[in-house]
Amino acid sequence: MTAATIDLTRARLIPARNGVAARLDAGETVTIVNTHGKQVVDTWAFNARDTGEFMSMEHSRASMLRLVPRVGDTLTTNRRRAILTLVADTTAGNPRHLDRGLRHPPLSPARRRRPS
Repeated sequence: MTAATIDLTRARLIPARNGVAARLDAGETVTIVNTHGKQVVDTWAFNARDTGEFMSMEHSRASMLRLVPRVGDTLTTNRRRAILTLVADTTAGNPRHLDRGLRHPPLSPARRRRPS
């Protein structure tokens, strides 16, 4: 099964030490739930048109001015452009346990320019 054929309209259990890839369009939402334990759920996001651009917590933290994202925060790429927005968090602020809804924001034409 390829990322293009994954059905995001139903719940999917991903066993420990496994992964799944899916393409999100601007405005689509994915919910990530850690069903047991307190281990962090690793999450990556790439620009589908240029996989050299990817979500960067280093750049996101500098943009947010904090270590742990809060609801409403936008996660940014290594090119300092929005890639995901945290729209829900039921972890009571515990960054070691994720149950978060992430939304892919639309990229405005002004934000599509290449960094100098």
